Amino acid sequence: MELTITAKADAPDKKLGWAPELADFDEVLKDKSAKLLVMLTNIDSTTANLKVVSEPSKAYIKKYKINKDSLKPEQATEIEFELRNDLPLGDFKTALTLESAGNSETRLTIPITGKIVTKITPISERKNETKEKTKPAIRESKPNEDSTKGWSDDSAPFEKSPNK
Repeated sequence: MELTITAKADAPDKKLGWAPELADFDEVLKDKSAKLLVMLTNIDSTTANLKVVSEPSKAYIKKYKINKDSLKPEQATEIEFELRNDLPLGDFKTALTLESAGNSETRLTIPITGKIVTKITPISERKNETKEKTKPAIRESKPNEDSTKGWSDDSAPFEKSPNK
């Protein structure tokens, strides 16, 4: 009998979690700027060196900042998004796509949405409002997951995956 053992020194399934799962600006008054924070956490046992694969559309996001580009295990960083103040009325959708160590199998996409309005709607009057929307969630990146499916630049719709 022969026994063979194989090991990967740098496994391609590094995992990152982020909260909230949807970077939702919700309603923002026309001609006003807004900022939103997303917490990104390395939940893998190895260091994650972050690389931006696709930036959010400059048509909607004035600037964004990732505070740390390298995360040790269990370490977290904030990603700050600043919305432009000259957006037209209506919904907007864009995304930030990152990967760890230049490995496309670790790719994750953080969807960014919101609505530009002339008057903020009281929460009690909003349709389809759910507690889940405002509750922070951790979503792990998974190897071979096409987290950018359904997105093309800034005009594509955002759809939650069916397993959520």
